[in-house]
Amino acid sequence: MSPVQSRIVRWSSAIVAAALLSTAGCGRPDSADETESRDGRHFAPKNWTQKKHDRIYDDYAAAKMRLRTSWTEDLRAAHAHGGEGVVPPMLDVIDSGQGVQVTNIGNVPLCLDLRRSLHKLGPGYEYQCALWSERGGLHSCVEYPPGHQEWLRMSSARPDLPDCSGEPLEFRVGEWEKTGLGWWSDAALIDYDSQTGRLDTDNLLYATLIAAPDNIWKDDFVREVTRIMEAMPVGPPRVAQWRDQIAGVIASRPAQPVIAPAERAARAAQLNLVREIEAQIRAMKSLRERQTHVRRSDKDKVFPDYLPVEDHLDRVTVTHPLGAVFYVNLARVGNDPRTGQEFVCEMRGLGRGNSAGTYVSATVPGNFVASSHTGPCANLEGTRLEMVVNNFDGDLTFATPSALDRMQAKAEARLQELQSNAEAVTER
Repeated sequence: MSPVQSRIVRWSSAIVAAALLSTAGCGRPDSADETESRDGRHFAPKNWTQKKHDRIYDDYAAAKMRLRTSWTEDLRAAHAHGGEGVVPPMLDVIDSGQGVQVTNIGNVPLCLDLRRSLHKLGPGYEYQCALWSERGGLHSCVEYPPGHQEWLRMSSARPDLPDCSGEPLEFRVGEWEKTGLGWWSDAALIDYDSQTGRLDTDNLLYATLIAAPDNIWKDDFVREVTRIMEAMPVGPPRVAQWRDQIAGVIASRPAQPVIAPAERAARAAQLNLVREIEAQIRAMKSLRERQTHVRRSDKDKVFPDYLPVEDHLDRVTVTHPLGAVFYVNLARVGNDPRTGQEFVCEMRGLGRGNSAGTYVSATVPGNFVASSHTGPCANLEGTRLEMVVNNFDGDLTFATPSALDRMQAKAEARLQELQSNAEAVTER
């Protein structure tokens, strides 16, 4: 018996029991439940409307369950699935181990949800291991028309979590609630079937995935959605369609030049560097744009109000009175009195730190000292303190304007260098 059938049986039993209780020990029905009034006019029982409403919602749930349970059955029947790291035939993928370039080489549109495997890390790192498209949120199917190419980045830069870099890719082409081509990795099928198996016992999951939002949608709208779902092809028609589409992609797939694995890996790493620096530059420009819209009274602030600073030249303390967590980077900037050249003296954090900076929270202040006492750092008089702040996910949150200028100039120079190297390799 399917989960929906078992739920319907329980609901039916409850309705029958309620009916028996309502009639036990009674003679004629109460006047409010009569089907005919004293003046001869007929009307429905007062609970008839509720029963009709419940039946509409039951039909919706049954149609949705049909779509869900048929999804993995049809994928397996169409052989539209593969093992860990296997790339679907309708996609061309360049995987750097971090970011991924994906191209839809088929002749039909598709939607893709791409992640990295949790097999080694275990559950709980879904966000950390997801790959992010700028056109859609995490763990959602993003549309790819034929020929579309896109770069997907690792979703989180949090350095305090295990690194998913290099883990195999998990593909989810298509979605059970949508029409269109389907192809899923085996690990995704197993996870999906596990959730489906819990629907009969996990009421919250059932309400989230299957049940219509009660008292939100009107009955007519629920009927229309149910009609659309019931009309969606599943089973043999969909299996035949998927097989034909996949066979067509394989037959028309362009011949790929033979590239040695080491060279392909080097190209992928180069591509990842370029895309990551481009993303950093976009983040800097975005921060710069946001800073232009702050209140005039805040434009001259050297540091954000939420990170008070105690500056003692060669040692600095940064506190955070609120509840969030930030990673802070500090540097003293001045001019060499002999040459007039600008110098940067990095401040070293003494507490918890990682690639994003030194950890600062409401309970853990950040303590910094000058990283050197020789050279330009030997005399810090007249220098200014600059700050760069990343949030808990490693995203750029604040930067002193001059620090932001320096960061962006460095990133743009590095990007130009990488692009020039790539052009030189192509010419050879």
